[in-house]
Amino acid sequence: MASKTSDRSSSIPSRRGLRPLLGLGLVASLPALMGAEGGCTLLQGTLESPVQAITVLREHADGSVDVDLVVISTADGEQRYVTTVENAELRTPQGDLIALTQDEDGHYRASSHDQDELVYEPGGTNYRVTFDLDDEQMAGEDAGGDFIAVVQAPDAEPSFELSKAPDFAGDTSSIRWAPAELEGLLEIRDASGEIVFSTFDLATPNFDGGKWGSLIHRGHADLPVDVFAEPGRYTLSFCAVQSQEGLDEELSAGLGVLSGFLAGRCVDDLVIDVAQ
Repeated sequence: MASKTSDRSSSIPSRRGLRPLLGLGLVASLPALMGAEGGCTLLQGTLESPVQAITVLREHADGSVDVDLVVISTADGEQRYVTTVENAELRTPQGDLIALTQDEDGHYRASSHDQDELVYEPGGTNYRVTFDLDDEQMAGEDAGGDFIAVVQAPDAEPSFELSKAPDFAGDTSSIRWAPAELEGLLEIRDASGEIVFSTFDLATPNFDGGKWGSLIHRGHADLPVDVFAEPGRYTLSFCAVQSQEGLDEELSAGLGVLSGFLAGRCVDDLVIDVAQ
């Protein structure tokens, strides 16, 4: 079994200390937006928008596909799920419009189990999400604006392994995946099914930039020692995704600066037993 990498720059922060604020892709995009025609006005409006929307599109190992649009408002300094979104839709590369239905506060979802048209088409094809929001309490001056996000679906078949398994509860561990240029979504559950670790937690509306900061990069990462703190069985669920953070100067005028779109494929779950 491979030894743990010594590159500490890829270490995953624990949930008690996530790396702060914006992803590098977003920071790098700001000068280009400011230089675009009309970009300064648009950028200022987008930075001020309280509507943050993140979409996650995944093809699972069994071939099923699901999409989860999460809409959060940061108006008035509060962070709340937005439950008043209307006409939320995903447009597939074939032009099919998939209705996204709210089945949990702030989460608008669809699954290929219910909609056959929802398929994953790799190779740089574009998926688009749109929705309407006229709620001024949630969207402020951006109510009724253009809420649009676009992502390209990567082509690669991902691989994933626990490159250094914990020998006992509380031991060190590390993971590795390919392609290394894709970001990693990792969720770990204990024997009861409770999530004990997540690199991109959408279960809460807390939106201080830590969600983007917790994405893992470069194909390898060390796990915090408190992930496998107790002996028992754990299930690791992993997806390799293309991450589109931030803004599009032509499309996303209504979305806040922390919005984004993730799309990619998942591998079979990995189950391990951790000794005392």
